[in-house]
Amino acid sequence: MGGTTRPELLAPAGDRECLKAALVAGADAVYLGGKHFGARAFAANFDEAGLRWARRVTRSLGRKLYLTLNTLIFDDEWPLLEKWLDFCETLQPDALIIQDLGLAATLERRHSQIPRHLSTQGAWDGFGGADVLRHLGISRVILPRETDLSRLRELVQSSPFELEVFVHGAMCYSVSGRCFWSVALGQRSGNRGTCAQPCRKLYVAERGRTNTFFSPRDLRLAPHLSDLAGSGVASLKIEGRMKDAAYVYQVVRVYRQLLDGHPHTEELISELDHVFTRPSHHGFISGTPVANWYTQDDGGRGFAEIGRVSGGRRADGLLEIECRREVRPGDGLAWAIGGRREGARLTWVAALTQKKQHYLVRGLPSLPLDTPLLLSDTATARPWESEWNKEWEREPIDLFWSGHDEQPLAVEFTYKGQAARLTSPGNLARARGQGMEDGPLQERFANLGEHFRAGRHVIRALDRGLFLNPKDLKALKRELVDHLQKMETLYAPAAKSPSMLRPSNGASSVPADESESRHAKPEVEQGKRVRLAVRLWSAQAITFRRFQPDVWILPLTNDPLPISLQEAPVSWWIPPPTSATELRQLIDRLRPLESQDFLCLGWEAFTLARELPHHRFRLDWLFNLVNPTAMRVVQKNGVRVTAAREWPARLPIPEECWRTVAWNPLLSISRFPPSVSLGALFANPHGDRFFLDQIGPGLFGLFLEQRPVIPPPGSRGWVQVDVAFPAHEKPLKRVGELELFLQTLRREAEGT
Repeated sequence: MGGTTRPELLAPAGDRECLKAALVAGADAVYLGGKHFGARAFAANFDEAGLRWARRVTRSLGRKLYLTLNTLIFDDEWPLLEKWLDFCETLQPDALIIQDLGLAATLERRHSQIPRHLSTQGAWDGFGGADVLRHLGISRVILPRETDLSRLRELVQSSPFELEVFVHGAMCYSVSGRCFWSVALGQRSGNRGTCAQPCRKLYVAERGRTNTFFSPRDLRLAPHLSDLAGSGVASLKIEGRMKDAAYVYQVVRVYRQLLDGHPHTEELISELDHVFTRPSHHGFISGTPVANWYTQDDGGRGFAEIGRVSGGRRADGLLEIECRREVRPGDGLAWAIGGRREGARLTWVAALTQKKQHYLVRGLPSLPLDTPLLLSDTATARPWESEWNKEWEREPIDLFWSGHDEQPLAVEFTYKGQAARLTSPGNLARARGQGMEDGPLQERFANLGEHFRAGRHVIRALDRGLFLNPKDLKALKRELVDHLQKMETLYAPAAKSPSMLRPSNGASSVPADESESRHAKPEVEQGKRVRLAVRLWSAQAITFRRFQPDVWILPLTNDPLPISLQEAPVSWWIPPPTSATELRQLIDRLRPLESQDFLCLGWEAFTLARELPHHRFRLDWLFNLVNPTAMRVVQKNGVRVTAAREWPARLPIPEECWRTVAWNPLLSISRFPPSVSLGALFANPHGDRFFLDQIGPGLFGLFLEQRPVIPPPGSRGWVQVDVAFPAHEKPLKRVGELELFLQTLRREAEGT
């Protein structure tokens, strides 16, 4: 779906002020969240009235509005979800940004007209599932931040979707949607919008070294904007729904100028330093960053340092400062003394001609020499407020007038796809002077209540020189305003699912009336309540003397099977591919093998199931299936399912679905290169201990040193036990303990 049109500039809007800032600064589109199912639960977000206001504003200015519903959704939340979708149908945003496949299937079932964009939380990498997503009505995919420019260009040419990429803002240490760190430590889920950001904290590694090993610098792709704009992507996205209006305005303004052809000057780019932010880097756009990708000893956001106090306070009350950039009255400066940060705004500034970059200023208190000064806010007049036009908050409606002598005056209009025609209570008559067409209509119907205004007045079907009693004209206007307000809360006309969103070749998705494919049949063995599969994250071989699992799940490598496991039942888990060539090589490698079971971590499972129907493929818990509706989507496409770790304990898991427990659980998968030694233990201030290990080409897993809890009894089917060992720990020392745990797990699970 490649193209040559200029991409849209997409801006965040955490509240009304941010939305104003984004639109005044030149955003083509905004994305924002409501009070439910958004991945930024701690942003101000918008209630229903606020969303209707935002919808009117964006329509008035001809901009687009995308609404986020990009969290995982539990099965008992479906009644609330259906009510929220009812509201969305009345709002008619330009797209819904979603993560959960169950939500996508629900929108398809409802025959919703609203376009659907797959969130970056969906972690779609282009290696499978495109036809599945098209069948679910997905028209755009927001790519992972780990996508480099070369891969981006490939996907523009080969994928059936519009593509959206992040160009500025905060980055996650983990692949988006594949982080379970926060929920494992404190029940605040990054996949549910309440991440506690443990990656931003300080950790103590071996030899007592303290650092923020996992806090990425912020993304800044302004220097690469020309390449991105010319790549064929549909949208360039700025992160920041938790940030303030000053940030939104300044960042959008700079990227707007660059997209409009403004020279890429150092002065322009430096304006990005004048907002509250972290140190920046170029992310993965040129490949995996090899160094300086994290924020060293401070994971929080900060102000940009611009200078220092260079002289004491003078008798006239002025303070001398040295700054690397020009400062102006109204600029906000901050400083920290004794760990306490304070700030003030400059009220008067004069440059010292005899000292370059030195200024005398008023507005600051007496500060010690060499105190670092940080720029906190350059917005002097809040341009998003001063340039805002209240009329933009009224949505324009085109009015079509008709009428003849001794007949009612009629007005027709269309709103949200629905046409309406209203007529006056009284009839038109010949005017003695000015006719209705020469001003009275345009004047009386300019503003249509608080929410609407007239766009065009089309009067070709209205005879000239006609007059209507003012009382009848007022009644017609009142009826028009009331009708528009009612229509604002109604559904847009329902439509069948567009055929363009169906699979292009019509062959990839199993028909919707099939509840399961031949690869998705229940895996519960009759006469046996629980079966155990032990998955080893690393290739080390361990064996048990008194207990054997029903199957071992080992990493698929080129290494020969360890002698100790050659007689044991074995299946394989497949590291995610990093290129189309690697995926093709994997298919060629598996094709000649006899029928086997394989565990996949991502979207490649759908391609493998289609290409290799004699094998059986199952999606790991990392794929975040948390409701039966999403599971059915996967099963209908020939892939088996595993319940996500975040599946709530209060809800039953289908018997055909595998459950998991973990010995040293995986918390995160990341493409960032390790900043600490693989296998080395490090700890947070609470005493939790962690280690890193490589789990695939350029893919690293973060593990928590923690023994699992026995799940509740009475379960059937398969339980997958994930096992990881840090490098310093010899597996043989833990085999006896692990073996005892597995025996207890089977006994307790079966209730024996």
